[in-house]
Amino acid sequence: MDNVELSIKRAQKLLKTPENNENYISIKIKPISGGCCCFHCWPYAWKNISKEIAHYGQLKDEGDIAIGIGDDKFVLECHESGPELIVYIGIGITSVNLVASILNLITTIIRSRQQEKIGTQFKITKRVIKKTKVIEENVLEVDFPISNENVALLNKRIKDILKGE
Repeated sequence: MDNVELSIKRAQKLLKTPENNENYISIKIKPISGGCCCFHCWPYAWKNISKEIAHYGQLKDEGDIAIGIGDDKFVLECHESGPELIVYIGIGITSVNLVASILNLITTIIRSRQQEKIGTQFKITKRVIKKTKVIEENVLEVDFPISNENVALLNKRIKDILKGE
């Protein structure tokens, strides 16, 4: 398992948020079948992801980047085990813009990889730290070509994650 605490520490520097592990959520996207998710193994997917986030800077293999403006920012981290989004939820209020940005990026990741390797199935996992203990919850498995109906379901689940449900 990835070290979510280390991911949060890197995100804190990029987001310029409090240096404790409270009020952060990790959303991990990884193939159910496993395998490496780096730039070399997912070239088409990472090319599309890079286009999607280009106006925020360039993401490097095994690197991270802050995406968004002002308080509507989150961090995308590239890991061999799968992309990870780190979100600081602060006082628990998540803006519509932030939710939309996160959903768009997750959809881009899944659609691009499914085009690159047909039949790819994903598991989206929410991870939070409560009193130094990592709580991991399987949020959704995506084992279908992602349709508008499935994007609506994903949208609902992402909103629930960011509300702490």
